[in-house]
Amino acid sequence: MPEEAKWYVVHTYSGYENKVASNLEKTVEKTQLLSTVAEVMQGLGTELPFSSDAEMMAAYGKLTEQEKRIAQLASQGYVNGEIARKLGIAPKTVRNQKVYIKQKLCVTTPASLGLVIRRVMEILNGRNS
Repeated sequence: MPEEAKWYVVHTYSGYENKVASNLEKTVEKTQLLSTVAEVMQGLGTELPFSSDAEMMAAYGKLTEQEKRIAQLASQGYVNGEIARKLGIAPKTVRNQKVYIKQKLCVTTPASLGLVIRRVMEILNGRNS
């Protein structure tokens, strides 16, 4: 596992995700990094906060379309400012929406949000692994 990924996992839990993600994007492809982080989280025993895929998809279905776009971009490693620019909204709006997204999906950390969204995308794309 790349050292950068280990460092990212540690600092995500410490609340430094935005700074870490912007620094690492210069050296590691975001999708590779996020995939590695997801594997590490699962290896550490981090589980999805749902007892079934159906329960998770029901929670995901409660997100508004904008919340879904924000969650997907966040799970791809984009930070609030980048998400705001992509969607043409204020960074404060992104920050506030992420609070509601985390509540609706029963997650507390950016890493766990990424795990949930990654699994949702697998299901939506027909990869039920």
